[in-house]
Amino acid sequence: MQSIAKVYLASQSSRRKALLEQIGVEFIFIEGIDVDETPLIDEDPRDYVQRIALAKGQAGKEKCGKALEYPILSADTVVLLNNKIILKPKDFSNFKGSLKKLAGETHEVLTCVSLLSDESVSQVSVTTQVTMRKISEREMQFYWDNYHPYDKSGGYGIQDFASVFIENINGSYSNVVGLPLFETYQLLNVSVK
Repeated sequence: MQSIAKVYLASQSSRRKALLEQIGVEFIFIEGIDVDETPLIDEDPRDYVQRIALAKGQAGKEKCGKALEYPILSADTVVLLNNKIILKPKDFSNFKGSLKKLAGETHEVLTCVSLLSDESVSQVSVTTQVTMRKISEREMQFYWDNYHPYDKSGGYGIQDFASVFIENINGSYSNVVGLPLFETYQLLNVSVK
């Protein structure tokens, strides 16, 4: 398949790679992006995702170490419940606590996509509402054991078995996966001729 755009990708997420491939964006993967993702005290979640997405892009630019041939695409996604960030789980106990909070509630998935060139930075943020049903202890254990969700915001991936936990989404499905495709495509300012 011919690509419609080319970027450097400053992301460790296999899901973001697959989503970019889905819309025909070719990327050069920048390995070893390491950014401290600790939220600042009283930091607004929207400011947080913008800061982290930009920091990932800047770390990617430093890794490139030269004038950029293509822009650097980076992103950050968080799960919010009552405007509080539900972090990636560190262990099963942490995962279970997070999923118990989300179960039976509507939460938000917030992603900021950043596009960094030598001259400019563009960012777009997208929010999707997700309603999760009640989840049994057995399902939580099964999910942890078989899907290893320690690298996923909120402790779940809508694209895998956790899809059976989701009653409803309002907004971008790809945003919940980790990269809002409509907005990313618009940000790249690509026109197909």
